[in-house]
Amino acid sequence: MIIIAIVRFILEVTALLALGYWGVQAGIEVWHKVIFGISAPLLMAALWGTFISPKAPKRLHEVPRLIVEIVLFILAATAMYGSGLELLSVIFLLMAIVISILIRVLKMTDL
Repeated sequence: MIIIAIVRFILEVTALLALGYWGVQAGIEVWHKVIFGISAPLLMAALWGTFISPKAPKRLHEVPRLIVEIVLFILAATAMYGSGLELLSVIFLLMAIVISILIRVLKMTDL
């Protein structure tokens, strides 16, 4: 069970890094790169902290939380893909979906 929690944490951090990297790559001018590179992962962190995390103030019920979680992972995988990390994006997304479902199957709802 601890392995699942560690992998989940790594996936969350990877998603934030992927969005930040995409933001820097997507910007044309330096100030675009800074704004996109900071705001994309910040937005994901805000959504995750508000609706998904165990101590979220507005934590969603199980099915909507799973949907929002997978949508955020899909966005991070899309950011990876758009940044030229095609194979990594596919591996990341498959791992994220498997871990997200496995957490529900094993009833590890405190993650």
